[in-house]
Amino acid sequence: MGATQEPFVSAEQARGDHLQVVLEAAQELVQNLDLNTVLHRSVDALRRLVHVAGVTILLMENDGLYPALVEGAEGLPSGMVIEEPLIARSEVLGVVQIRVDAADQEERELIRTFLPFMSNAIANSLEFEAQRSATERSEEAQRVQRDFLSVVSHELRTPLAVVMGYAETLARNVDQLDADQVVNISARTRDASRRLARLIGDLFDLAQADRGTLGVSLYPTSVERVLKQASFETQPSKHRLEI
Repeated sequence: MGATQEPFVSAEQARGDHLQVVLEAAQELVQNLDLNTVLHRSVDALRRLVHVAGVTILLMENDGLYPALVEGAEGLPSGMVIEEPLIARSEVLGVVQIRVDAADQEERELIRTFLPFMSNAIANSLEFEAQRSATERSEEAQRVQRDFLSVVSHELRTPLAVVMGYAETLARNVDQLDADQVVNISARTRDASRRLARLIGDLFDLAQADRGTLGVSLYPTSVERVLKQASFETQPSKHRLEI
């Protein structure tokens, strides 16, 4: 029996098959926004186009290159290395290094035909990741803002409740209170009012700090007075504060 002959494939037919691989790979890439998936599918497409021994994809980050994917040969130590830039939207995204045993001009052209699709898919993935990170930062900022407003409302409510409570006591029982009680209630109302004023002042300071217009004035401060004020403001409390 004679040997089975391989079906004849013309150069035009082979090139058409390769271009079909490029188009199919490009269609797969545009359907994905996950960078890792895009990189691995790009390598799979390159392997279908040429005999690839190893691939390294380096992407730009902070004006430098970092290895986003290494397959087959770390550092590409041997063989012929085809190195091409990854460019999308007039921006250099990085470099792809392809190690092959040999590559003719047609195979190089096939690689160059595929790289724009690969570059645009990578650019889409990076943009999607940047937008997702921005959204997460925005959501985190909103959460912090909500927590801050919750804390502020609680802190403002505490001295305000003291002022309102003592004011109500004076209004209803002024004829039944002796002088010492009136003085004590007045002192506590004054202290709570000052605390409320300080909290409001702190809010203004935070607003100025956020705008970059906060001015700081340094002056001597009585530590004893600050500690006594802190002790008063924590009462009543389940914790006992000793100075």
